[in-house]
Parts: sequence; C-alpha cells; structure tokens
Amino acid sequence: FHPITLGHTLSGKLNFPRRVFTSFYNSAVSSTFHRFSENILKALKREKIYVPIFILKADGGTMSLEFGNKQPVQTILSGPAASVMGGQAFLSTNKDAVFLDIGGTTTDISFLANGVPLFEPLGIKIGAFPTLVRALYSASIGVGGDSQVSIKDNKILIGPKRQGPPRALGGLSVTPTDAMIFLGTINAGDRHKAIAAMEEIGDQLGIDPRTAANLILDTMVDMIKDKVDDLLKKINSRP
Repeated sequence: FHPITLGHTLSGKLNFPRRVFTSFYNSAVSSTFHRFSENILKALKREKIYVPIFILKADGGTMSLEFGNKQPVQTILSGPAASVMGGQAFLSTNKDAVFLDIGGTTTDISFLANGVPLFEPLGIKIGAFPTLVRALYSASIGVGGDSQVSIKDNKILIGPKRQGPPRALGGLSVTPTDAMIFLGTINAGDRHKAIAAMEEIGDQLGIDPRTAANLILDTMVDMIKDKVDDLLKKINSRP
C-alpha cells in the first residue's frame, strides 16, 4: 500500500481517534495532491518561472509545496480559508461579521468575531470524522448560482444538484443565475434563454416570469439565511 502515513508525524496532540482519521485522510488525498503538485511544477517550468511555491492551508497559513506533498491533508478546506483571507483583504473590520462565498455549486459560510475569523482549535470534522487538521471555521450548503431549480408540490426547490451550466449559458437546467440574468443583475449569456427559463417556472407556478425570478432568489437567500442562523445557534451554544 502506498502511501503509508505515520500518525505521529501529523500532530503531537493526544487524541488517537482524531490521529487515526487524520492519517487515513492524508493517505486518501495523497495521490490527488501529488498529481496537482506535478502539474503545477510542469506549468511553471514550461513558462520558465522559477520561484518558491507555497500552498494555502485550512488555517489560513501557508506551507511549502514540498511539505504539502508530505501532509496534503493540511490543504483540505483551504478553499473556504481562501474565502475568509480574501474577504479580510477587501474589508478590514473589528466587528462581528458573516462571510458568504457563493459559487456555482455551494455557498461557503464563515464568521468573524470582533474582526477575527472563528477557528477550530482541536481540528475540523470531515464528514462524521473529527481530525487534527487545524482550520478556520466554515460550513457549506448545497446551493449556488448554477444549482438546479425545480418545482415540487407547487414550491421552488434549489439544489443540491448542479446539472451543468445555467440555461442562459448553454445548459439544460433552470438556475438562480438565469433569474439574475433575467432581472438584469448579471450581464451575461443569452437573455432570451433566461426569459424562456423564467416563463417555464412561472407557468408551473401560475405566476408571471418576473415574480418567478424574484421568488427563486428569495428562496435562495432564505436557504442561506436559515443555515447561517443554525450555525450561529450552534456556535453560541459552545463554551
């Protein structure tokens, strides 16, 4: 079996179950990270760029590419960490805040307390398994700009599936992005296809296309708000 991860090299903290899970995930993502690493090196060599390479970690810090190849598990959830670091770069604050990174498939949610990102000191959970990977606190919900919009029992459902790009961008599914293109908040794609998509949803609900577009976006916002409220309740119930 390759690679073999030695648990004691990942962390000096006591907690054997967490160490076992962390070792498992480190081996599980190793081959994927090595391919990523090799492609990065090939691309830089092709462009004749010779510089030190640093990889973002889940806690918002960085590590060398060489260290990343030994402990690729440290890069899990580095995407949400990038959202927080980027958000702080754009908006400096010493207040409580919520960061929302709304992508095509998911919305990543993070929090600041007095301007400082919330942190998982013991380590993040991956699925149901607690690990020793130190990370900025984040959670994801399966709703984004390209999430599939469907109707069930005369109600709008959004996500968690993504069936390709929005209708206005050549896809087959109606999405929140189509609603935004219809309303003019996004200038992209084929607006005629976005109009047809909203007419399709409107016909199923017995409402006009504009009302359908607004209802899709209101539903999306409510889903994100409900998740934020749930997370805040859990955070504030902890010591």
